[in-house]
Amino acid sequence: MPLREFLRRFYFNIAFIIFVLGTGTIGYTLIEDYTPFEALYMTVYTITTVGFGELKPLHTEGRILTILLIFTGVGVTGYTLIEIVNLVVNGDLRERIRKLSMRKTVTALKNHVIIFGIGGVGNEVAKDLQKRNVPFVVVDHSSEATAQAQKRGFLHVDKFIDNEEALISAGVKDASVLVLTTNKDEINIFLTLAAKDINPKIRVISRVNSVFNEDNIKRAGADEIVSVPRTAGQKIAALI
Repeated sequence: MPLREFLRRFYFNIAFIIFVLGTGTIGYTLIEDYTPFEALYMTVYTITTVGFGELKPLHTEGRILTILLIFTGVGVTGYTLIEIVNLVVNGDLRERIRKLSMRKTVTALKNHVIIFGIGGVGNEVAKDLQKRNVPFVVVDHSSEATAQAQKRGFLHVDKFIDNEEALISAGVKDASVLVLTTNKDEINIFLTLAAKDINPKIRVISRVNSVFNEDNIKRAGADEIVSVPRTAGQKIAALI
């Protein structure tokens, strides 16, 4: 169950428990002439099934109220406690809180860098930015790469349906730079077009894996390109 859904249900259950406590307190006060504290006390130990017995002998109406409290309050209270225990026992709570905290952190970023593709090249870019304390978020299709990013302490986008959704989740609207390091030029071209459409001011730096696609990526809107074969060839030639 997603953490947000769990919290929604949890808050609803808590609200319902408070409603039951209020209803029981008012009911015992009106029906049995209890003081507010006595009525609250009676309600609490009724829905928690402590079973100390009646503070004062109850009338028929008071016993009907007690039955209703047992069926409603005990059920909801027990269900809420079971949900909490299951979440903790299954070991999901810390992970879900971590993911929610990371999403909030990413959402709050402004003028940050997005690195799409956290393979060899993207990882080196991320490590350099991390050393310079430049805020950045990494995105990758591979769950293994994302897990490695998490281990290295990189802010990252978890599961996403498509590339455009990933850009939005990474805060492309408020980002200043998008670095594309995937090894597929068609993905880099699409991401360039999508990013420029969402945020025309964003600076796009794209890896190019084939010299034949250099012009295509430039036409898509990339501000700078780094051609892997051209750069590698020039460096090798310089060593001769």
